[in-house]
Amino acid sequence: MIEDKKSFVMYTSHSVAVRQLSREDAGDLFKGIFDYVEHGMYPELSEAANMAFIFIKDVLDRNAEKYARVCQQKAEAGRRGGVASGKARASKSKQTEHDSEKEYEKENESGGEGDSDITPPSPLEGGRVCENPPTQGQIERYCSERGNNIDPASFFDYYSSNGWMVGSNKMRDWRAAVREWERRKKDEKQSVAPSQPDYSKPQCFDWSL
Repeated sequence: MIEDKKSFVMYTSHSVAVRQLSREDAGDLFKGIFDYVEHGMYPELSEAANMAFIFIKDVLDRNAEKYARVCQQKAEAGRRGGVASGKARASKSKQTEHDSEKEYEKENESGGEGDSDITPPSPLEGGRVCENPPTQGQIERYCSERGNNIDPASFFDYYSSNGWMVGSNKMRDWRAAVREWERRKKDEKQSVAPSQPDYSKPQCFDWSL
């Protein structure tokens, strides 16, 4: 019989044969049933008890065979599931690695550096960190799309140093901050634009050259 089987089934119909036995034979019968189920030992019984045992043994054997089939099916299903899970984990791991490599390549694309003559805004107070700060590569791509000549490295270094803060508040939209730098740079260029000559006044020219 199966050694790791912890139980067996008897039916009320077995009582017909058991009730015809004496107390001693009935006790020997039940001891014999346990020996057979646990160790596969055919018990030594009286003739009457042995007749009852033969009647019960047929049921015990069928149940043991059914139990063995169920155990085998579960074991095979477990092996198939383990193989499938292993393949799924390996596939997922490869996909994650592939995505990470793609993201790394994307973030490190060269977007070109613009002019660095812009004066950054005055340092702002604060210590909280932006929840989703951009990478320098993202800033480079956004500035390139807008053609604003903002130096992405200056923008990134400035806000990294102050914890991505705007005033006393955490930065919500770094793209809006880039556009603010655009406006500041435009204002600076307008303020230092050379004045046009006044042609309403007489001009002196050196014609000897």
